[in-house]
Amino acid sequence: MSNLEKNLEFYNKNRIEFIKKYQNQFILISNEQVKGNFDLEIEAYTFGCKNFGLGNFISKHCTEYENQLFQNFNSRIIFK
Repeated sequence: MSNLEKNLEFYNKNRIEFIKKYQNQFILISNEQVKGNFDLEIEAYTFGCKNFGLGNFISKHCTEYENQLFQNFNSRIIFK
């Protein structure tokens, strides 16, 4: 299992606790530990890149509506 998969599994196992503790913040997870919490996603990403390198961390937005933030819209427009 890759580092990313392990970190994502760690997040999913502890999601409810993280939402309570870090409501509406972005958390950075590396080596199955929360390494920081941030108000902006770009802050979490920049911190992760500088301190852990790409592929060694994930950032997640801690919100109870996580799965409802995205909607798909289909259109019947045809471009010619």
